[in-house]
Amino acid sequence: MPQKDKFKILVVDEDQKLCEGLVKKLESEDYDVEQAVNGKTALEKAMPSLSSNGFSPYDLIIYDSQLVDLHFSTFLKRIKGIDEYLPIIVTG
Repeated sequence: MPQKDKFKILVVDEDQKLCEGLVKKLESEDYDVEQAVNGKTALEKAMPSLSSNGFSPYDLIIYDSQLVDLHFSTFLKRIKGIDEYLPIIVTG
């Protein structure tokens, strides 16, 4: 029987310690987790690859609304232009 891919999460936060702690916790729950320290990097990572049928490679994004490099409303507009069905949890 083929193995199901892990649920893939992108954690976006400038606070490196907080981000690493959340990543460790989620990985311990068997999620595939990556992190980005700013909104620009998060957008780059969330861009669909050629093999993803035009959707983001992530199943969920956890985004710190207090990021200074990219306001959340701008991030949301851009990410929903990439994948309108991608769920986002906003923190901060």
